[in-house]
Amino acid sequence: MLILLGPLVSVAALPGLMIDTTNLIKLFFLGIFASGLAVYLFTNKSWLRDKNLKLIFIFMSIFFTAMLIPLLFSGSPIELQIYGSYGRNTGLLTYFLLILVFLAAMTNSTEKLMKRVAMGIIYTGAFETTYTFLQYFKIDPVTWNNVDGWLFGTFINPNFLSAFLGISCVVIFAHLFDVQTKTSTKSLFFIQLLATLFIIIKSQSVQGLAITLVGATVLIFLWLQKKFKSTVIYFGYLGTIIIGSLVSIFGFLQKGPFKQLLYQESISFRGDYWQAGWQMFVKHPMTGVGLDSYGNWYLQYRS
Repeated sequence: MLILLGPLVSVAALPGLMIDTTNLIKLFFLGIFASGLAVYLFTNKSWLRDKNLKLIFIFMSIFFTAMLIPLLFSGSPIELQIYGSYGRNTGLLTYFLLILVFLAAMTNSTEKLMKRVAMGIIYTGAFETTYTFLQYFKIDPVTWNNVDGWLFGTFINPNFLSAFLGISCVVIFAHLFDVQTKTSTKSLFFIQLLATLFIIIKSQSVQGLAITLVGATVLIFLWLQKKFKSTVIYFGYLGTIIIGSLVSIFGFLQKGPFKQLLYQESISFRGDYWQAGWQMFVKHPMTGVGLDSYGNWYLQYRS
């Protein structure tokens, strides 16, 4: 269930059958798999005797309790907080299901499982990249309501697609560095990597590129550290990362040589969103404004 959950939830969509063509069906599959994992957790309680896992369970309990506070005392509609807002569905139910998945994954965390999950990410990334190419060349067999001509795969949001494909690129990078990966397999992965990066760029969302860059940077650092075990390389690479990070941050803020490449108008919008969110916290520090209720309060607290 842990291996199948990610790919199925990622690709699930019902175009033409519902107004919300993806979020509800994704939540439906998440609910099915999380319920099955809940049965496992409640019938196999040996994991509760593990001190480390027990501590994680306590933290997850605190996290869930913290979400109950706005549910009960913020005054926002209960239905909205449980199921989440339209087009997102990130309410209490979704987080509870994700907690179950998280706990089940922690109790079964083995190298074999992680390798299978990693391959699931690669295969799902290959599907999304291939399908998005159909959207790019305008030969998509599915008729979406897509007046802006966005590339979104089965995520119905270019940012969501870009972020997921960035994660898949990082996993591909890891397999390219792995000596156990066959040369023929590495060739296929390299082709997939190039195709995926092309789609990320064409999605006009910088999230995927940022995730790919950060992930690749960490992987290269770990590879150099294992291969050479040199403090010169360690500090030299660390210095390069710091300089690159500063240049990137200035680029996001419309400063420096890479501002044209890194800055997007949505970054300024997000600054306004964060400011409004901070004002909500200041005015409602104990209860918040309600789970997934930010949109109902934004106009009141924006600058």
